[in-house]
Amino acid sequence: MTLNEHIFIPLTKDCIDLWVVDLHTQLELLPSNAIDMSSSPLDQQEIAQLNRFKYDRDRRSFYLRRVALRHILAKYSGISAHELVINREKQHKPVLPHYSVEFNTSVTAGYALIGISNLPIGIDIEYHKNLKDEFITLGQSVFSSREFAELQNQQDPCKINHTFYSLWCLKEAYLKAIGLGLSVDPRLLTFDLATRTLLSAPTQTTSIDWYFHLPLLFTNYSCAIATPIATPNIRLINY
Repeated sequence: MTLNEHIFIPLTKDCIDLWVVDLHTQLELLPSNAIDMSSSPLDQQEIAQLNRFKYDRDRRSFYLRRVALRHILAKYSGISAHELVINREKQHKPVLPHYSVEFNTSVTAGYALIGISNLPIGIDIEYHKNLKDEFITLGQSVFSSREFAELQNQQDPCKINHTFYSLWCLKEAYLKAIGLGLSVDPRLLTFDLATRTLLSAPTQTTSIDWYFHLPLLFTNYSCAIATPIATPNIRLINY
């Protein structure tokens, strides 16, 4: 995994680019009520979604993420951020029609992550909150019996957090990759964390052979990637 801050290098077949948007810093640079919609590249659907946020900080965070996504996709497609058409259909993940670029996004405390690939991709990033005793209730609602047993076998609080969030990220990344998201009960999926393999899934899945990766990005964060690439070259890029 390499970190590249300034030089844009086109994707190769086995490459996955993970763009990191530091929302901590970006929000400080964008004061309250400072969004200039006259020069914004957002489309009407994005603007409508922006206006539904109740709190100014949430509005600014959404704005920054969407602007970053459009500028990043512009690099790969050769189309300006203002002219990009991003299709969205019900539960299905957003796509860039007429281009081979595949992308997926995720946001958590302080960071947005944008994954770019030439092949289908799903990503998820989660900040490790202190679960304390909540992991039992939460685990029963999102994990299969096998996964929950693995979680219960952990004694150390740090390992509990690591197991919980790693499994959760794997589920999210996979469900986003196949375009279904949380319309599927996550308990119907079973992952083996040690081998990072999907042991069982609902019938409404794709015929793609998926591989799963858990790159280490930041302390106290978990990240997962679902991809058809067995051994990807993962490039970490600061936006």
